Parts: sequence; structure tokens; C-alpha cells
Amino acid sequence: MAAVWSGCSTSFSQELPPHPRGRRGGDGARIHPWSGGAGRDATTRHAEAARTVVVFARGRVRVCRAAAPCVLEPDVAGKEEVGVAVWGMDDEPPVADGHRRHGLRRRPVRPAAVEEGPVAAARSAASASASAAGSKSEVGGSRLHFLEERDEEMLSRRLIKLSQSNKVRSATELFDSMRASGLQPSAHACNSLLACFVRRGSFADAMKVFEFMKGKGMATGHSYTLILKAVATTEGYFAALKMFDEIEESDKKNVDVIVYNTVISVCGRAKDWRQVERLWRRLGENSLSGTLMTYDLLVSTFVQCGQSELAVDAYQEMFKSGIDPSEDILKAIIASCTKEGKWEFALTTFRRMLSAGMKPSIIVFNSIINSLGKAGEDELAFRMYHLLTSSGLKPDQYTWSALLSALYRSGRCWDVLDLFQGIKTKHSA
Repeated sequence: MAAVWSGCSTSFSQELPPHPRGRRGGDGARIHPWSGGAGRDATTRHAEAARTVVVFARGRVRVCRAAAPCVLEPDVAGKEEVGVAVWGMDDEPPVADGHRRHGLRRRPVRPAAVEEGPVAAARSAASASASAAGSKSEVGGSRLHFLEERDEEMLSRRLIKLSQSNKVRSATELFDSMRASGLQPSAHACNSLLACFVRRGSFADAMKVFEFMKGKGMATGHSYTLILKAVATTEGYFAALKMFDEIEESDKKNVDVIVYNTVISVCGRAKDWRQVERLWRRLGENSLSGTLMTYDLLVSTFVQCGQSELAVDAYQEMFKSGIDPSEDILKAIIASCTKEGKWEFALTTFRRMLSAGMKPSIIVFNSIINSLGKAGEDELAFRMYHLLTSSGLKPDQYTWSALLSALYRSGRCWDVLDLFQGIKTKHSA
């Protein structure tokens, strides 16, 4: 049993019948593998053998013509003998003339070339960085670090500093690494990271931290305030209101007045005064007392939406709660009352404003003078005018128009003409 191996890209195995020492070629000439040959020199036979291998098998002739010349063993081994032979299998003994049969061999694989220059430097740098990252792993786009420090309080303080410094990437990697290591950040640290994401506008990351806190039972009123602001900014006030209802139902004990103020502010910016009123009523039903911020939001929202009665109700409730109103609340109440013709309540609020040491603006004076003039209270209107000038303010065209209207509504036509002539003389320029 023997096999013929061409040594080129086409390899085949074929059973051969017993053959004599020499063989005849296609032209009838006998081929002697290792003899010098009579008529052809070794070089010629070498070239022909490299181009064509003729195989006699079962009466048929097969020719392997390789696209590229095969390489003979002597070329590889450096020996002098040249020829075509049959490779012996299973330790086939040598032939009668003492020569060991050799066959064609494949060209040995060349060793990989050594790269030099910038390409090699880049590859080596890449492999070095890959090996240097052995202590890190990528999970969900964030690197996980091996934490030698195992103190949760120490790591939580580090997370707070990173979040307050707006170092989002480092804070995120520390947060994920703590979770992967079985360590739990404190509620303060999670709130700091949540606030960092809200400031940066990373809504998806903020929701991830919030869901983690909610699952661990770590969510606080501050957590709810932050996430509600983010939801209102990203998805609108109605989505924030829906989330608030879910939070209030599941964790009512952690819903404080600050959370209510957040939702009231969100609905107030949307001019949805009905939702603002509903939240105000629910605040009292849950035995929570409003703060100065609460009443500021209520009064300003109701005034802007033209709900003066609700604004006055919120203002009076604030006094019952023992909270002193701010200057903005007093101005809003005066503007709302003068617009609705409630000049008495506006005048009472104005006196309270003066007693609190506040200095009314020209707009406040003009609104009260105009309201008094429409009510036919011309004397009170001129008292307010003298108070205006004594406070160091100068009357403008709206002041004069309100005084002229007050005199006209009181039937004092000659006084109207006198005042008009005085205005023309004073402001002739």
C-alpha cells in the first residue's frame, strides 16, 4: 500500500499496483528515480518532475499539473539528489539499491514577519492596555473596578464628593462597582448621585438610581422631589403627577410637604389651577402643614389663573397657620383684589405691607389709586397720591390717569379741568 503526495495545493491518495524498480513515462522512456539518467541531466528532470507528476494506478494515468511548481525534498533539506519518488508509508523498507524512498514535501511555513514602525507600536500599545485592564470589566457601558476599600461609609463619602463635583463617569463607576461587590451606598450618597444626573439631564441614569433606591427601600422625600422634577422636565407635568399618585399610594410616610410643593410648582407652571387646588386639599387631608413656599406657589398660581377667591383663601389660611407673608404674596393679593374691585381688602393688605416695613412700588400705588377711583373713593385716592409723593416716588402717566378718572367718576368735572391744566403746566416740557 502506498500513497502519492504531490506536495502542491492538490493532494490525493491512490492505491498503486506493485511496480518494478523503474517505470515508463508517457513516451515509453524508463524513469529511474535516483540515477543520474542517460540522456537528460539532473536539472532537466528536476524541472520536469516539478511541473508534472505522472501516476500509474489501475491501468489509468493521472497527471497533477500544479499552478505553482512543487518543491522537492532536496530543496528543503539541502541535499544534492534530485528526482521524483514514492513516499513510503508505515515504515516501508528501502528498495533493492539501498536508497530510501523520498517523496515531495510541502514548502515549510515561513515564520511570521516582525513588524516595525508605528503599526507595531500601536498593536503593542493596544495589547498592553488590554492586559492592563485585567482588574476592570465592562458591564452596561460602565467599568467595574476591584475595590480594595470595603468600608461602605468611606465609599459613600467618596461617592458624595464625586457627585457634588459633577464627575459623572467616576461617580457612576464607583456606584456600579459597589453594587457588583455587594456593597450598598448610603441614601445620602444615592441622592447626591441622583441629583448629579438630574443636573446633567441624564434621565435614564437618574431612573436607574431611583429604581435601585426604591427596590432597597432607601427612597426619601428628597429622592421623590428630584425624580419628579426630572420626569416633569422630560415627559411633562401629567406624567409627573401620575408618578406622584403612585408614590403617595405606595410610600405615603415619606411624602412630605416638600414633595407636595414640587408637584404644585410643576402644575402651576402648566397653569393647571384645578390640580393645584386638589393637591392643596390633599395636603391638609394628610395632616401636613403648608410652608411659606407652599402659599407662595398657591397664591401666585391662583392669581395668574384669575382665581382671586382661591388666592385670598390661601392667603388667609397662611395667617391662621402663623406664617408671615412675603412681599411677593402681598403684591399678588393687592393686584388680584384691585382687579376684582375688592378695594377694601386691597387697602387692608396695603396697610399690612407698610406695617411690615415694606416699601410699595409705584405699580402698587397706581393699582390701589385706580381701584379707589373706580369705586368713587376720590378722597382716599388723593390720600394715596400724597403718600406716594411723600415716600419719594414720582407719579407717572398712569397715576395722573387714575386721579383724573377718580374725579370724573365722582362728578367733579371742574376739578378734572383744573388738575389737567396743572399737569400740563408742570410737565410742559
